[in-house]
Amino acid sequence: MSEQRSTLLLPSDVSARKHVDAGVRGMAEGRLRVIRGTITTTAPAIREGEGFTIAKNGTGDVTATFGTAFSGVPTVLVSTESTGVRAENRATPTTTTARVYVTDLSGGTVEGVIHFVAVGPE
Repeated sequence: MSEQRSTLLLPSDVSARKHVDAGVRGMAEGRLRVIRGTITTTAPAIREGEGFTIAKNGTGDVTATFGTAFSGVPTVLVSTESTGVRAENRATPTTTTARVYVTDLSGGTVEGVIHFVAVGPE
């Protein structure tokens, strides 16, 4: 039995192409695009990342709008850097937006920092 290997191929200039070619993917999976960022919900403000804008919906609740729409709904992963709080996706992402929240452990929204990664088809 032969050993199967997975390889992640990185283009020589990732910043110019804004995507990464995955060496292993589903038969129907096309090219993927990644948008990532760090958001402070208080103002709100973008601490890291590009290719999106943000709007405050309420306490600890922001919507990131992608500058260029994905061709299909992306997968959005979120986290926070503080203890005693968590970041959540309460609304289903769309091809153009992701709405994210910071909540305390009882589920109430609070201000904080959100890290997110959106991965979807170009």
